Amino acid sequence: MAIVDALDLRARYTRQTGRVLLTGIQALVRLPVEQRRADERRGLHTSVFISGYEGSPLAGYDLALLRETAMLGEHDIHVRPALNEEVAATSIWGTQQIPRPRAGVDGVVGIWYGKAPGLDRAHDAMRHANLVGASQHGGVLVLAGDDLGCKSSTLASASEGALTDLGMPVLYPGDVQELLDYGLHGIALSRYCGSWVGMKIVADVADALGTVEVGPERVQPVLPPVEIDGQPWTHTQISQTVPPIVVTAEPHVFRKRVIAARAYAAANGLNRIVVDAPAAKIGIVAAGKTYYEVRQALADFGLDDAALAQRGAPLRILKLGLISPVEPGIVHAFARGLDEILVVEEKRSFIERQLKEILYHAPERPTIVGKEDEAGRPLVPIDGELTPDRVAPALAARLSRVLGDEPFEARLQALRRAAGRATLPVVTASRAPFFCSGCPHNTSTVVPDGALVGAGIGCHTLVQLSNDPRRVGAGLTQMGGEGAQWIGQAPFSEAGHLFQNLGDGTFFHSGSLAIRAAIASGVNITYKLLYNGHVAMTGGQIAVGAQGVPEVAALLRAEGIQRVIVLTDDVDKYPAGTRWPGGVEPWPRERLDEAQRLLRDIPGATALIFDQQCATESRRMRKRGLIPERATRVLINELVCEGCGDCGDVSNCLS
Repeated sequence: MAIVDALDLRARYTRQTGRVLLTGIQALVRLPVEQRRADERRGLHTSVFISGYEGSPLAGYDLALLRETAMLGEHDIHVRPALNEEVAATSIWGTQQIPRPRAGVDGVVGIWYGKAPGLDRAHDAMRHANLVGASQHGGVLVLAGDDLGCKSSTLASASEGALTDLGMPVLYPGDVQELLDYGLHGIALSRYCGSWVGMKIVADVADALGTVEVGPERVQPVLPPVEIDGQPWTHTQISQTVPPIVVTAEPHVFRKRVIAARAYAAANGLNRIVVDAPAAKIGIVAAGKTYYEVRQALADFGLDDAALAQRGAPLRILKLGLISPVEPGIVHAFARGLDEILVVEEKRSFIERQLKEILYHAPERPTIVGKEDEAGRPLVPIDGELTPDRVAPALAARLSRVLGDEPFEARLQALRRAAGRATLPVVTASRAPFFCSGCPHNTSTVVPDGALVGAGIGCHTLVQLSNDPRRVGAGLTQMGGEGAQWIGQAPFSEAGHLFQNLGDGTFFHSGSLAIRAAIASGVNITYKLLYNGHVAMTGGQIAVGAQGVPEVAALLRAEGIQRVIVLTDDVDKYPAGTRWPGGVEPWPRERLDEAQRLLRDIPGATALIFDQQCATESRRMRKRGLIPERATRVLINELVCEGCGDCGDVSNCLS
């Protein structure tokens, strides 16, 4: 096929054979379509249900799906973004146990998506649902987005340990092609072994762009016959998640399904020895994105496949696709004859521990190193992302034993020089992340002098980085915990009161529960519900389950909030006859300080709703002619401006 045909964007979801150009996110959009086509070829009539919550590196997945509503509808693919990740997981649990299924539905494929913190929130639902297991012609794929470098999260994340603890096999794709291939294998594996199947996705894969081979022959799952305890393996769902059934189900979930998953991996070649030199003495194991970083690091040393063969390098490389449970057969074959195995993986040792467990009873055990060497010294970095430059020293330290120092010296010297330059003192301006120009949070998060402010998840988290004395911080919580920290702080703080920032997206996701907890505890707290109309951090989505400001005010009063004040940039935006709860009316935002002082002096829990649309979304809407242009502008005459910066200090605005 000509390259120009592969680049035809109109065909990225419709072409059924050949090559198509896809981003990682688009590959995940195409995945359920590919699954439906595969099921049709097998004579199965299946549907697909997709639910989750937006968050990097899968922040745009819901938007990409919703842009293809018509195409997905033709394939009976249903997309339901959820209120939060736990609700999404429970919804997908339901797809595997359909009461009185409608005619023509043999099964429903469930696809959950979310980032690592969302996976944490969904744990309880997933643990129960995975115990029950997938349906015979359904299957569940869990798309877990990991932010390895903590670029858009409060914590760096790696989900494979959590997924494994839930009893799920874990796949780790390293490029766009594998994203599509492993996704299809994941659904087939789920049906075969009965578990939900996790797929670890990092930003470099989700955001990647590449040509992908597609076609009915590309992925043809092999379902191997397996005997366990003398009986042919077949998955059956657990009938109930109550004792004593769940107790007797444990061996089924954590032993038999593991054996079945390993058999599937072996039969389908999910783990492959990709370099196998004669008389190899040292082996390297890597998976996903890290595998490609290792190969790039070797290439930077001048050790591509051809050079390794020319040098006669006694090297063997194992590329894992299924990183949990690791299949013992491929490990034993890989380890045979080796003196040493180097495991290169992100974060904590995960694959390394499994290899040590598998090979512990082997008659000839190679030395296994990874996060530490034999003497306990650090080897492969445990923090951040692994790049070719970061894994290069570990590779050189171990490979120089069989190849000598010559292949590595020049490259390592260059890396040392670069590191040396990086440590030189550099005089530069500090540019912390900051509010967009016109952001309502820039105004709404200011509090009276000396007041304490609680931060939370959202664009307003930037308050924590501003060093603004008008926004004295009292800690940052996880999403949905906003204000609950004050329940523990209040008895021991002389402050006596907390202003707690809470985004509207977080409020509808889970924050309303924290408000209820604060009310129940009796602490003095004012929730500042920052209502900007969009989940701005993840693509500008409208929050699932969103309600209007009058309805939210009524909900807060019904929950037991003592007093609610609404501030807005335009009091005329509410039409005549708007039904406000008793004692609530909109004030202009200029009365922010007055409103806060009033609410602070009321015992118990109070709330201030600051209603102003996200500035970035407002600009987008103006460009599209959906809202009117501003009637007034602010202009600083450069002939008059003295460059003192006072206007920026007063406005707290970079513009």
